[in-house]
Amino acid sequence: MKNIAFYAQLVKIVSYILIPITIINFFIKWLFPQMIIADSFIAGFFYDSTPISTLIASMPLNNRLMAMIVDGISVSLLLMILSLIIIIMHRIQQHEIFSSAIAQLFSRISQFAFWLAIYTPINKTILSVITTLHQSPHTLAISFDIHDLFNIFIFGLVITLLIEQGNSLQNEQNLTV
Repeated sequence: MKNIAFYAQLVKIVSYILIPITIINFFIKWLFPQMIIADSFIAGFFYDSTPISTLIASMPLNNRLMAMIVDGISVSLLLMILSLIIIIMHRIQQHEIFSSAIAQLFSRISQFAFWLAIYTPINKTILSVITTLHQSPHTLAISFDIHDLFNIFIFGLVITLLIEQGNSLQNEQNLTV
């Protein structure tokens, strides 16, 4: 049980670190793209910044704000997932492992992850139009790859089924005692 509490604390700390990094990266990406240097550690860690930073820097502010709104939905879904992970890890540290509350939280995470997996190709498509509105010709790139299908499958089905199975095992154990 101590190992589980240790790993829960570790995951919670990583989630706490990822939340501000995600927010800061989002605002730097859309409001201050000139701050992203192609050779910097942060630029290489998050995305290939050389073409995107140049493209974003050349966009008018109203286009950037539209793109921020579209991209902000993805970031918001990711932040919700991270905050739910923090709540789950806190409950696991309190020795609440297979409760119905944990199952509901995992179900909510899988719902947010499912919506994120569905929204990602839509986000890419809309951003391809918004980022080229100030240029001619406009670009429309529609993509839906195997990673998107895999994410939908994993988060939409497998995690929820595993947690429901764990919840039913915990209920059986509570009845046998």
